[in-house]
Amino acid sequence: MTQQLRPAYVNADQSFFDSDALSKVVSFAAACGTEIPTDTGQLMYEANLAGGEGPLAALMGPMKDRGPSTGVIIRRDKLVASWGTPDRADVAFSLTKIFVNALAGIAYRDGLISDLDAPVSASVEADWFSGPHNGSVTWHQLLQLTSEWTGTLFGRPDSIDWHRAVGGAVAILPKGSFREIQVPGSYWEYNDVRINALCAALTILFQEPLPVVLDRNLMRPLGASQTWTWNGFQESDIDWHGRKIQFVPGGSHWGGGMQVSAIDLALIGQLYLRRGIWNGERILPDRWVDISLRPSPLKPEYGFLWWLNTNETFSAFSKGTFWAAGLGGNLLLADPEHELVVVLRWIEAASRDKVLRTIIEVVRA
Repeated sequence: MTQQLRPAYVNADQSFFDSDALSKVVSFAAACGTEIPTDTGQLMYEANLAGGEGPLAALMGPMKDRGPSTGVIIRRDKLVASWGTPDRADVAFSLTKIFVNALAGIAYRDGLISDLDAPVSASVEADWFSGPHNGSVTWHQLLQLTSEWTGTLFGRPDSIDWHRAVGGAVAILPKGSFREIQVPGSYWEYNDVRINALCAALTILFQEPLPVVLDRNLMRPLGASQTWTWNGFQESDIDWHGRKIQFVPGGSHWGGGMQVSAIDLALIGQLYLRRGIWNGERILPDRWVDISLRPSPLKPEYGFLWWLNTNETFSAFSKGTFWAAGLGGNLLLADPEHELVVVLRWIEAASRDKVLRTIIEVVRA
């Protein structure tokens, strides 16, 4: 069944923005929908092929067709505008990583991770984190993408993402080209196999599937919808002391990952703006929010699975702005100075920055 578009919504309360001007912004943003294929599985597979992955480009987890251009704007905890299908659970691609961050924060809150600089192997007994190299990898390094963890996970070697260029960077060598593995903590690389290794470590740490932990500790306390799903691969169960625990990846590089609505994504942005507190309840430690948004010495525009505005990628927003981005124009952006959360989905890449500039110009006027 085709989901109906919700009429564009703009809050009539003009106490902190011009609703007429915002209506024009919403109309413009709604018209900037991407022309990428609606079949996200085919889209991802073709992207993998273009990345030189050959037979390993094949997807291992479920995907779904994308929706239309969609957006949500929240200012000072109020929904001020939305368009498209903001309640539709859509593929999140790399935005899945912010949920991995939150789960690590829950483990930190509950004392399952007492020292971020301790080796993962100290609390996770698994072949993936054994030996002189992988056994020395810390939680901090995995979260900051400096772990240099090496190996094969669910049929995909970490080398498949060597030299991967993201965030506007230009690759020096083709993705997957050989390089020497560095000492953990000494080299930053955006590598989805290592993100999946982090997910596997957290799964063993919690001894439960990550979607179960997420639902109990985050989504239900936030009042999120129950339309979201976090899908694993066809054969991605972890054998843990004689019982099977489902593994889920930290993105949709090879299928699976989060399918979640724009409204639910906005709730995550609000939680981090509120420093981990929701309705008077502390969900994430204040220190966790601080650490997560602290620039990496090796990559100052990156924290713990969040991108940071330290280099003013979005120059119209405050330097404290942080965001997550994924394939297909998916973006969750939070600006603490302006108390603003913006979610954009399926927007044309060339129009994204203009849409964001017009939004910030209206709400801060």
